[in-house]
Amino acid sequence: MFNKFLRSNYFALILAVFLAVILWLFVVGEVPFQVTPDRKNIRDIPVVYVNLDNDLEATLERENVAATLEGVPELLGDIDSENMVAFVNLADKGPGLHEDVEVQINPPEDLSLVTYLPSQMQVYIEEE
Repeated sequence: MFNKFLRSNYFALILAVFLAVILWLFVVGEVPFQVTPDRKNIRDIPVVYVNLDNDLEATLERENVAATLEGVPELLGDIDSENMVAFVNLADKGPGLHEDVEVQINPPEDLSLVTYLPSQMQVYIEEE
């Protein structure tokens, strides 16, 4: 009976449909039920400075930055400016005006940082 089924047109039809679906998935390049990532814009992310000598005080050009994150919607829903911190690394910086100091942001786990502005800022450092 099974041998008869293998030789029938129904088996060939089922096999052809199965192979067509597999080929379609391969060509499209997507797995069904895959979650498409979303993007979320976050404003007012506080900027702090790190690695500044204890006898120096820094004034940042801006107190906040804005960023765009990408990830699955479930993870993005809980993220806001209170969950993130941007920072400028002031190691080896002495007193005076420093232009184009790079702003850095470490995105939360499992999320990607798409862009953030400003990416650089001026920092004025003076002795206390």
